[in-house]
Amino acid sequence: METILCEALRIQSIIVPEMMTIFFRRYEILKTISSHGPIGRRNISVLLGLGEKIVRNEAGFLQDKLLVHTNNQGMCITDKGKKLLEEAAPWINKLRALDDLEKKLAGVLSIKKVIISFRETNNKMIIMQETGKKAAEYLKSIISDNMNIGITGGTTMAATVKEMPRFNFKNRNITIIPARGGLGVDVEIQANNIAATLAERLNCSYQLLHLAENLSKELLESLREYPEIKGTMEYIKKIDTLIFGVGRADVMAEKRHLNDSQKMILNEKGAVAEAFGYYFDEKGKIVDVVNTVGITLEQYNKLKHIICVASGVEKASAIQAVSKLNSNLVLVIDEDLAKAILNG
Repeated sequence: METILCEALRIQSIIVPEMMTIFFRRYEILKTISSHGPIGRRNISVLLGLGEKIVRNEAGFLQDKLLVHTNNQGMCITDKGKKLLEEAAPWINKLRALDDLEKKLAGVLSIKKVIISFRETNNKMIIMQETGKKAAEYLKSIISDNMNIGITGGTTMAATVKEMPRFNFKNRNITIIPARGGLGVDVEIQANNIAATLAERLNCSYQLLHLAENLSKELLESLREYPEIKGTMEYIKKIDTLIFGVGRADVMAEKRHLNDSQKMILNEKGAVAEAFGYYFDEKGKIVDVVNTVGITLEQYNKLKHIICVASGVEKASAIQAVSKLNSNLVLVIDEDLAKAILNG
């Protein structure tokens, strides 16, 4: 029955394409109200790149169907609207053929699983947010008792944690651990802060690692002996589940304030990706490593639960490189990035 219905919808999309356009547009607006509400029509227009008149008409339709309601601050989604979004999500995947795309990409990359977020807008922030939401849902689905979850820093991880619903894992011996030291000056996207926020969302314990990444090798070695740091380092060794973001090598070189000579060396070595302190070429081979504290590549290669989260087509080469490291990888990416990897 499901196959017949999908085929009927596919035929309809060919004969009456405007029907699917309206369907996806209303779904996008409803989802935006769910994520950002209370929100006004003008902000929806900016976020989704739609005309205000279109947003006004579609919002009126959604309100008539009791899917959203309006207060002094803007529009909010109703319980009926939330339920409809949950019911629509799997159909969106089928209508956009995302299920097939996920399976095909997992096969091409030879990894465990690919999860793709539906691109509802060209707004990079929303795309990252939706990808983070998919990652949060998957992480929640695999959490079990006595689990040590490592998480790295960065904007993608911050977005993922923000999308994690609140749960109570207080008595299940689950610990959240920063998988690497701090990088940069933005506290909001430091691994420490992200680990603490995730633990607060899950109501479980956490550890902190009070070390910057880019310290000299000698200083790192001496600091490792401090009791507080040594204790966290022992926890890092116990990480059995890792969720991390991946960056382009050139972008991460800028964030680490490498000089021109160092950047040139990375470029000559063919570095395309950076993850947890390692630079990789397109074949997944290590071409450089920074002085860092946190999870090691040797440990990473032994993990059975690994979740890499990324958005943006510019990360296609980086994803291909990281995918060669461990076949247990679960990749959570946006629709355009998935297509860019396949077409690359």
